[in-house]
Amino acid sequence: MTNMTLAVPDELYVIMKKHREIKWSEVARQALWDKAKKLEIGDRKRHRKDKP
Repeated sequence: MTNMTLAVPDELYVIMKKHREIKWSEVARQALWDKAKKLEIGDRKRHRKDKP
């Protein structure tokens, strides 16, 4: 698995630190997967639309 570093606003960081019980990397991973899946679905729809 590849590692990724990202920047978060200070206000978000404070909230994340208050909730150390949350696996924030898993939350981020799931959000990235959700977005990637939506993009793939959109790409497939566009691809089908472009075919005669």
